[in-house]
Amino acid sequence: MQNKRIGKGAEEKKYCALFMCRSTHQNTETGFTEEEVTDQHRRCLKEILQLYRPSLLLIGTPGQEVAAGLVLREQETLKEHFPAWLLADVLRQRAEDEEVFAGITKVLGEGREYAPAPELSPVLLPVKKGGLFGALWNLGEAFGCGMRLRMSDIPMRQSVIEICNLYQINPWECDDKGVWLMICKNGRQAEELLRRAGLPAGEIGQITEKAERIFVDHDEVRYLNNPRL
Repeated sequence: MQNKRIGKGAEEKKYCALFMCRSTHQNTETGFTEEEVTDQHRRCLKEILQLYRPSLLLIGTPGQEVAAGLVLREQETLKEHFPAWLLADVLRQRAEDEEVFAGITKVLGEGREYAPAPELSPVLLPVKKGGLFGALWNLGEAFGCGMRLRMSDIPMRQSVIEICNLYQINPWECDDKGVWLMICKNGRQAEELLRRAGLPAGEIGQITEKAERIFVDHDEVRYLNNPRL
């Protein structure tokens, strides 16, 4: 078994998430409200973890935004390496991914079955600065939890990987938008509904009580870095 550390991580003093509204009186146009993660949220998740492991869902495509930006800025150079249809497809996919959040709220709606528990409604966490690895680290810090993840289940596009590799950019660490992490009870069911709606989504692992934040693939274990070390 190999042990490796991956990701530069990220750190935010104030961490906000989107929590699905609990009643129609609180409801907003999107069905979610933005709140700072509190000790009450952390205690609730710890109680849930005594019973089972909530799912962690990734919605959207890491690196899609930076790949599309490269296509727009470096199109002539990229045409020397990739067919025109692939570059056009990257731009088309970026346009589709801009509607990811609207798609999430439309598909999941008021579905309480996705809540980890009645006390903790489905939670959405944006992947922004620091990319996916940074968002995963911040999630663990915000909720005081660990996670056991499968790198092979992350919904990546090969075109994004190839364009990022050409410029030596790590698509898992670059700043993103239109990409979300979701803590929910039934990740596979939520994934299926989102995919039917044409949204890239995948259950990438589970939240754990242990502090370890690891990716497990076959006989290889990789750890997310603590950015303060």
